[in-house]
Amino acid sequence: MFFVVLGAGSCESAKVAPFQNAADNLTEGYEKGGQPEECHAVTEAEYRAMDPSADSLNEACDRWFTTPEMAALTQALRRAVASLPPSYSVSMDVELRVFDSERERSLTLLTTGLVVPAHRQPYRASGDSTVHRYIADGTLSELPHDRCPRCWAVWDWKMRQPTCRTCHAEMGKDVRLLLDSDVCPNCERGHINSTDTTCKDCGFTTNPRFVTWG
Repeated sequence: MFFVVLGAGSCESAKVAPFQNAADNLTEGYEKGGQPEECHAVTEAEYRAMDPSADSLNEACDRWFTTPEMAALTQALRRAVASLPPSYSVSMDVELRVFDSERERSLTLLTTGLVVPAHRQPYRASGDSTVHRYIADGTLSELPHDRCPRCWAVWDWKMRQPTCRTCHAEMGKDVRLLLDSDVCPNCERGHINSTDTTCKDCGFTTNPRFVTWG
């Protein structure tokens, strides 16, 4: 895999290297259940400040993946993967991430790339998580749904696992999911509202203690 890592406030490209999820590296303070005073919930404004960069990078990748140089590289990869087991594929990925040196974690804002399967045509792929909005520690927060808005560690399925295993933030106490539309946050196909809290498409029922209706 190939990655371009852009840090907050920086346009420098990192060296090509396999991606290691920074969220898996727990700091000593969190291992003890502590919460550094400077670790605050990421705000909606902070997250959205990088949106134009993510859009520009995605458009640049659209152009890059159609260049003659990329076409030649893709053909070389197709020849290489043809000699591998049929279940193998090769992917080239570009990521835009914001890294916080205090949390020692990063948030992925954009993941886009090209997948080269063994016996099929190459295709574009993306791996971004749906963005959710929260009220975290009294702050309007926005970030990928599988992350903790306070410490940025991986915290998926918050309705079923209502406590962050890293910083111990609790749904209903420290964090509430902000629902400002009727789209089901679980399947994103069905609909719910403050009076009909069960999605007819997936059967998911919102816990009123864990949500705030906008």
